[in-house]
Amino acid sequence: MIFKFIGFVAFFLLNNAVASDPGFRVPHRYFEPEAMLFDVAPTEANLTKYISKMASGRSQELIDNNRLAKEILHTSACFGIDPHILTGLIHTESFFNNNATSNTGAVGFTQFTNIGVREVHDQLGERGKHGAITSTIKFWKIIFTDCIDPEWVPLWRRTLHLNEDERKAYQKKIIKRDPALSLAYGALLLKLYWGRQSQLWQERNDVTKEELFLRALARYNGEPDGRAQIYAEKVMKRAHALNQFNP
Repeated sequence: MIFKFIGFVAFFLLNNAVASDPGFRVPHRYFEPEAMLFDVAPTEANLTKYISKMASGRSQELIDNNRLAKEILHTSACFGIDPHILTGLIHTESFFNNNATSNTGAVGFTQFTNIGVREVHDQLGERGKHGAITSTIKFWKIIFTDCIDPEWVPLWRRTLHLNEDERKAYQKKIIKRDPALSLAYGALLLKLYWGRQSQLWQERNDVTKEELFLRALARYNGEPDGRAQIYAEKVMKRAHALNQFNP
């Protein structure tokens, strides 16, 4: 009986881990596969036209539509995440407006909260080695240094000179003004949740690629009372719309 109880507790903890201290400790092998749903990525020209149509009134002062399309495709390739899904997430979170701030204080293209920022910092090992497995920290860092930007300076290090409250506020300010950072951190978090779902469902063969993404997207949103599932379905609908987009 005691062994059954221990097994139940372990199962409960595995399925109810949250993105907080000490962070998700997921082996990097679950992030190595490419998280793709559609066979062919959108072209830069097609994605630019899609953004222009879906966000016709957005300010392009910070980053124009073509540059944004390039950054989305580049970031998606670096993290091995489907650009249709990442685009759908950005569309749903911010309507392609990096200056967006939600009523809960989430900011940027990918609408980061303090909890989301903290989880990314844990995955990158910025808050110490307790936040993620060492090999996983190395895995993420290689993506940044070898693919995103060899001169990348993590957000955590950019704000170490500030106290905690000032740091949180300034980190959000940077996210709103740094499109590449907002996209990269959003892609990391999405791939983290995708890998986490892959880990949870590794022994099942009846979970489709789309279901894995829906579960990851719901976790990304994190709202209660079924709202996370509604959000996930909205992102997926927009990903399919992009895949079928013919300007």
